[in-house]
Parts: sequence; structure tokens; C-alpha cells
Amino acid sequence: MIPDVIFVSIYSSIHSANIRRLSAVLKQAGFRVKIVFLPQSFNLKYAQDVLRQLVALCAGCKLVAISLTSNYVNNATQVTTVLKELGTP
Repeated sequence: MIPDVIFVSIYSSIHSANIRRLSAVLKQAGFRVKIVFLPQSFNLKYAQDVLRQLVALCAGCKLVAISLTSNYVNNATQVTTVLKELGTP
């Protein structure tokens, strides 16, 4: 099953209450939703293998949403760069 929406959490914690709430609301509305957790310290880069797996998970979905705060901007940039290959908004 290809999800309609994928939420990507790049925080070092997997708590992510807001993503979980949004996911629940969208599921109740009939959307297929997946949450991907990429816990990583904001000062470290993701391994290329992790990014390849993320691209594979996101292939075919209609929307990818990334949750971040400003200290995670480098991680978010790294993730969005590889996801642009898919052409998914």
C-alpha cells in the first residue's frame, strides 16, 4: 500500500506528538498515512543508506511532510535534497 502522506520526523526523539496527532486526524478522514522516524543529532549527517531507504519508502506517495525546528535545518536540507528526485511535493 502506497501512503497518500508520509510524515518524516528528523528529531533526535521519537515523541513527535504533533505529527502523531496530524496522522490520526488524516487517518480518520480516510487518508493512508505513514510516519517515518529518522532520529539523529542535529549536528550529524545521515548515512547515504538511510537516505536511499527513505527515498524507497516515499516513492509514489502524494505528499511528504518534514517536521523540524531551526537547529535541524541541515538535516532537513539533506532529506529534502534526496526526496526532490521523486518529484513529490
